[in-house]
Amino acid sequence: MFSTRSLIDPLVISILQRFSPSNLFDYGCGDAVLSKKIKNLGYSIKGFDIDNSLIQKLKCESKTKEFLNQKEFFREKEKLIDTFDFVLCSLVLCIVNDENEVQNIIQTCYNLLRKKGIFILVICNPLYTWVEQTEIQNKKLPKNFRYDSKFLIQKEIKLSGNLREDVHRPLHYYEKIILENNFEIKEFHQTKGKDCKTGKFASDFLLLLCTK
Repeated sequence: MFSTRSLIDPLVISILQRFSPSNLFDYGCGDAVLSKKIKNLGYSIKGFDIDNSLIQKLKCESKTKEFLNQKEFFREKEKLIDTFDFVLCSLVLCIVNDENEVQNIIQTCYNLLRKKGIFILVICNPLYTWVEQTEIQNKKLPKNFRYDSKFLIQKEIKLSGNLREDVHRPLHYYEKIILENNFEIKEFHQTKGKDCKTGKFASDFLLLLCTK
């Protein structure tokens, strides 16, 4: 059975290896499993997450200052401007309902990057929101949902049985906000997958490769 990690992580790493940046910032690193994989490949990495308990656990495990909690990040943010060759923001915007916060996150990622740096944004693939059952999750869609509208989706992750709630926004919303923040979108990559009801292709996640 596929997992979120097995779909996203190899794709991010393959792109990372194409560009071989000197350093990377993981905005919304969570438990930092992907960050650690990247570090093990020899890259310099720094991460941030608003979940202070996760960051505290990472600090205890790594005994380094690579991972920042919310207070530390906002204290150091000015020093980190124009510092990184590569900024990753994976599945963060899927759970952010507030539009101002989305804007702030994209703007922060832009500010962290050096000129000509690479920004990788991974989102829940809006092009396949309507697929109710994929290889990794089951979805409960609201009645009379419309692709062009914003709405919440209830999801059950098959591997863990965990429930989560994600925000659907159409792709043109993300394209617009990225361009408004002076990024240039270079590539789109969809993770592999299928609609379990029809057997046809259906992708759970979409990766946007952007440059500053």
